[in-house]
Amino acid sequence: MELRIQRKKIRISVKNNVNHLVIIALAAIITGVSCTTKTFVTQNPYPDTMCGAYSLAYYKWLKSGKTYSDNEAADRSEVETIFNQVKFGSSYSNVDVTSIGFRNLPVANDPLKMLDYAVEVLGKSTAKFYYDSNNSTIVFIKNLIEANDSTLMKKHSNRVISSGIPTLNVGQYAIVLFLVGKGPTMHWVLCHNTENGLVAYNPSDGEARSITVVQMQGKSTYSILQSLNSCLLLE
Repeated sequence: MELRIQRKKIRISVKNNVNHLVIIALAAIITGVSCTTKTFVTQNPYPDTMCGAYSLAYYKWLKSGKTYSDNEAADRSEVETIFNQVKFGSSYSNVDVTSIGFRNLPVANDPLKMLDYAVEVLGKSTAKFYYDSNNSTIVFIKNLIEANDSTLMKKHSNRVISSGIPTLNVGQYAIVLFLVGKGPTMHWVLCHNTENGLVAYNPSDGEARSITVVQMQGKSTYSILQSLNSCLLLE
């Protein structure tokens, strides 16, 4: 973590360098120290729409033992590389999604392509996409993908499961699909069931924060996010 020392007028005259360092440390304590946790690179405001790619990158980094970004430029470049493989893309440019309020679908993250990335690039052969068949928004998206990318849908037909988010065992990761705002906009968040409970890595801030099962399942909001009770189960 980084230490930020509040500025106060403290005049202390010392000759010994060691004493000088001790007094600086004491001054920090006296004036108040705020701690800032190091985080992963975070999603920029719109038009940065790469939340699904950030979530996949977070998973990849966490599994490798990395817990924060120490090279922001390199990490952002990696996220962009992932995004180019998982976005809906130009083939969806003329698809009408106004009935569900979406905009700019070509630069949104495609759940089926994210599933394909998990299987083919991350080597997660047991990865599955769970969607809530009672939720009209996610059913619309699923049918849209099926109509426009039938080859990929057939490839992963046994990995697309028409049920809500399953119970995560300790150690399991899932990238949960939320809606944000009245637009609405799709937003992906990496969730991990740890020994100390469920945590979410929201690309908006890159930190691990507590989340509940009911929030993941959409029975309660998570901050300003509403879950579609659908997710990419990575393991």
